[in-house]
Order: sequence, then structure tokens, then C-alpha cells
Amino acid sequence: MSLLFPLFLHGQHIGPYVNRYNKNQVVKKIEKGIQRNTSQTIKISLEEVGDTLYYRVSENELTTIIKMTFNLKNNYCDYQEIVTTCGECAEKRGKSLFSRYKWYRISDTKYVSRYNRKMMLVFIDNPSSDFCNIIKFQYNSMTEMEYKEAIQNFQLLQSN
Repeated sequence: MSLLFPLFLHGQHIGPYVNRYNKNQVVKKIEKGIQRNTSQTIKISLEEVGDTLYYRVSENELTTIIKMTFNLKNNYCDYQEIVTTCGECAEKRGKSLFSRYKWYRISDTKYVSRYNRKMMLVFIDNPSSDFCNIIKFQYNSMTEMEYKEAIQNFQLLQSN
């Protein structure tokens, strides 16, 4: 299974970008998607504030906001957060993440990619906000030993 499977929203590529793309590459991908959007009901915007990009996709009452920061070497993405108001959309996106990727669970809400990908996924269902869930991708700075221990420790907890 590959971690390189992209996430899409209304035909727009939304990641994961962490440790794979720099800020200029992400901006180009988003701008290309904005140019291709011919729908009168889908509104797409991109805002840049310092090292952070905010990418918003709205259709009627449904909104998804993607926040990305770029603090790794060569301006690569170190953090991506996807929040959505659509429970059904979020459920589909979450299921596709877990069914198509090889993630290792290290807590009730945290997962890590294969070590060489250096990515952590945090899935928060029903957060205390107007959104129905939050998916966070972030750079995983664990050493290889810490990585293996985290996986083993969670597996031990689950077996008891």
C-alpha cells in the first residue's frame, strides 16, 4: 500500500502534502485546480499568511478548510489540517485514508506512516467546534527507535 495516494475534494487535489511538496508546488497545484473549477456552486479560495496557506472549498452549506504550514528544509510542508462541515464527506475521506494506506496505530487517534515517510496522522471525530471532523497530517520527527517503540507499545496495550 502506498502513502502517495492523493486526497481529492470536488476534483481538487488536497493532499497529503506533508514532507512531499514545498510551498511553491502546493500553490501551483491549488491554483491549477482553481482555474479548472467551472462550477457556479463550488467556491474555492487560497489565502497566504506568512508560512501558512489556507485553502477553502465551499459548496452550498458544506465547507472544507485546509491549513498548511511550510517549516521543513527547502520550504516543504510540515503540517496539514483538513476540517470539514460535511459528516458524510468526512466519513468517506477518513475511510479512504485508512483503507488505502498502511498506517500504524500508536494511540486512539494517532497513526504513523512507514518510517521513511516521516508522517503522522491524527484523526479527530466530532471535535468541539462547528466542524464534524479534523484530519491532521504532520511531520513525524521520531527517531527510528521511538517510532518502533510507539507501535509496539500500542500493540501491547491492545493485546491486554
